Amino acid sequence: MNIHELRYSNTNTYLIEGRNGKLLFDTGWAGTFPPFCRSMGKLGIPVQGIDYICLSHFHPDHMGIVQEIADLGPVIVVFDVQRSFVS
Repeated sequence: MNIHELRYSNTNTYLIEGRNGKLLFDTGWAGTFPPFCRSMGKLGIPVQGIDYICLSHFHPDHMGIVQEIADLGPVIVVFDVQRSFVS
């Protein structure tokens, strides 16, 4: 397993590479999609290479660009206690 800290905003965002794919943990603020893409490029991993997105919680600094990333293919994974907050 490899864990990469993505440094493009002031939110702790991690890409976790495991046996069953790549999981992005949190996404950062809205408006940070271009810096996010550059950060992924530095790792040599295309955004389309992310398989899953997991959000620690639903505050703007942790889920701001989740939809932009999810539109490229990753599945959004939520904890069962979060289901009522996701429409």
